[in-house]
Amino acid sequence: MPERIAYARQHALPVVLSADEVVSFLEAIPNVKSRIALTTVYASGLRGLEVVFLKVWISTVSG
Repeated sequence: MPERIAYARQHALPVVLSADEVVSFLEAIPNVKSRIALTTVYASGLRGLEVVFLKVWISTVSG
């Protein structure tokens, strides 16, 4: 008797912002330092958990 193969679950597609929405989001940040940090994170394509690990790594390296 052949084994049953489990079908992959269907996942909802993630919400993707348009270029105009990203620009308006970044322009709404009043703090320049925060805006630069978020722009860099967005441009590099980092995910949320990767940003957290990066922050932890930077704090451990810098002492």
